[in-house]
Amino acid sequence: QSGTILIDGLNVPAQDRDYQLWVFVDGSPVSAGLLRVDTTGHVQGSYTIAQSINTVQRFAITDERKGGVPQPAGEIIMLSN
Repeated sequence: QSGTILIDGLNVPAQDRDYQLWVFVDGSPVSAGLLRVDTTGHVQGSYTIAQSINTVQRFAITDERKGGVPQPAGEIIMLSN
C-alpha cells in the first residue's frame, strides 16, 4: 500500500508538466501520485495507494499535464520489468 522512491538524474519536467508514478495491478495502472523533482534531478519521497492491492507487477513514471491525470496518457519516462 505504500513505499519510498529515490531517483537521481531525472530531467526536470517543464513548468506545465508533472511526473506521475504508477503501479500496475492486474495489468492496470493505478496512480501512486506525483513526483517532485528538484533542480538537480533528484526525487525522494513516499507514496500511498488508496485502493487495496495485493501484488504490484511493475512501476512506471510518465510525463503528464500539471496536476496529474486519472490514467496515464503522457510519455513514459521509466518502466520497470
